Amino acid sequence: MGIMGVLNSAHGGWEDFAVGAHTAHDAPIAHKLLGNFGQGDILCGDRAFCTYELIGSLAIRGAHSLMRLHQARHKALDFRKGKRIGKNQRLVIWKKPRVQPRSSPLSIEDWAALDENMEIRLIKFWYEDRTGKKRSMVLATTLLDAEEYDWLELSELYAQRWDIELRLRDVKTTLGMERLRVKTPETAHKTLEMTIIGYNLIKATCQEAAHASGHNIRLFSFKGALDTVVASTYRYRGRQKCLKFIREIWSSIIEPIAEKVVNSRPYRHEPRAVKQRPKSYSYMTRPRSEYSEIPHRGKPRSFA
Repeated sequence: MGIMGVLNSAHGGWEDFAVGAHTAHDAPIAHKLLGNFGQGDILCGDRAFCTYELIGSLAIRGAHSLMRLHQARHKALDFRKGKRIGKNQRLVIWKKPRVQPRSSPLSIEDWAALDENMEIRLIKFWYEDRTGKKRSMVLATTLLDAEEYDWLELSELYAQRWDIELRLRDVKTTLGMERLRVKTPETAHKTLEMTIIGYNLIKATCQEAAHASGHNIRLFSFKGALDTVVASTYRYRGRQKCLKFIREIWSSIIEPIAEKVVNSRPYRHEPRAVKQRPKSYSYMTRPRSEYSEIPHRGKPRSFA
């Protein structure tokens, strides 16, 4: 099962999420979440979401988009075309495809409602990747006013898009949801919904700690806040009806959470690797009562 969510950049909580096949493309699933965007909202997404129909659907709702240019458009990009509005900025016109793609999740009526032409602002700049190499990036946005929306501010805003990858890590790894030990898809969906609710409650705690300490909520440690809350649950036993004690306990929880701030480390390299190799045991492919082992070169093997 694949999961896609809408993360609110203001407080770091999940607004909504949608599930689909883990082999499905991101863009069709994103249309399930368009109801979360309205007038004045800005959607930051990676290059997979930079499609005509998704940007056009957002524009109909009055929402703006800020995305990295799709690799197919980037490959055929000629930055000399379009209207020059800055040294590294252009206004270009995208035309609606003549034929609706087969993979499009839009209905015939919704596809017909899209504008035939759409004005897009392209921003090209250089950045330094995690290996220290200089690379170029092109952003596509519907925020056309270059004076009101400076390209440096937009590039910094797009850099915050990586936060959703960290929030996915908090849900999968920190909350232990990489593997759901359930037997039906319905139970898996319920488990996922409860996990998102629990995540948002921890983020609400971090938000209160941010207001109390004055720190940026993006710098708070989710794991530190989770450990503090879990370690304090025993203090509520037998005091559920005493509002005074509950407030005192809650205040004592907020104070240590306000101190769990992660320093900004922009050039820190965190390779995706494990420190220890897993043990060479076979997988349990049958119920425990039916499972039998065959010794083979020191490694257990189950009967087929």
